[in-house]
Amino acid sequence: METLSRQIQLWRAARGLSQKELSERTGIARSNLIDLELGRRDCTVGTLLKLAKALGTTPGQLLDEPPPRKALRLNRFERDTVARAVITGTAPASVGLRRLAHDLRPLFRPSLEAAGLWISRNKTSFVRKRKLRLETLYSDDLIRDVSERVKKLLPSFDVIRENP
Repeated sequence: METLSRQIQLWRAARGLSQKELSERTGIARSNLIDLELGRRDCTVGTLLKLAKALGTTPGQLLDEPPPRKALRLNRFERDTVARAVITGTAPASVGLRRLAHDLRPLFRPSLEAAGLWISRNKTSFVRKRKLRLETLYSDDLIRDVSERVKKLLPSFDVIRENP
């Protein structure tokens, strides 16, 4: 079972809200909300009620249940498109596929670095926001399906890069 602080983060991310937006919806100071999400502050019943209402859930669900994940299904062409975008760092034409590829790419950083296909200005290994988005928006099956396609396609990109 997740802690309340983690549950608040997951539900907020699932609803697509920033800390500032949730703070405005609840009337809770952003600094207090940050402390709640980091587990540095205890949550009162009144605060729990405000958070649950702003997040469109019940206090019981906020305490005990992870937010529901979207049931996103990709056909083979879409999985290949996302896998190629993850490998090359390019953006697919579809906004939904672009977001998915953007969110998944850091998962493959070690493999992409080894293949010489990772180019980044940011030296952090995984952006916390993306990890939260992965945990709240995409099913494990979807992540696994795209991962399998990336692993299958990655060697062919490595060969192309070595033999221009």
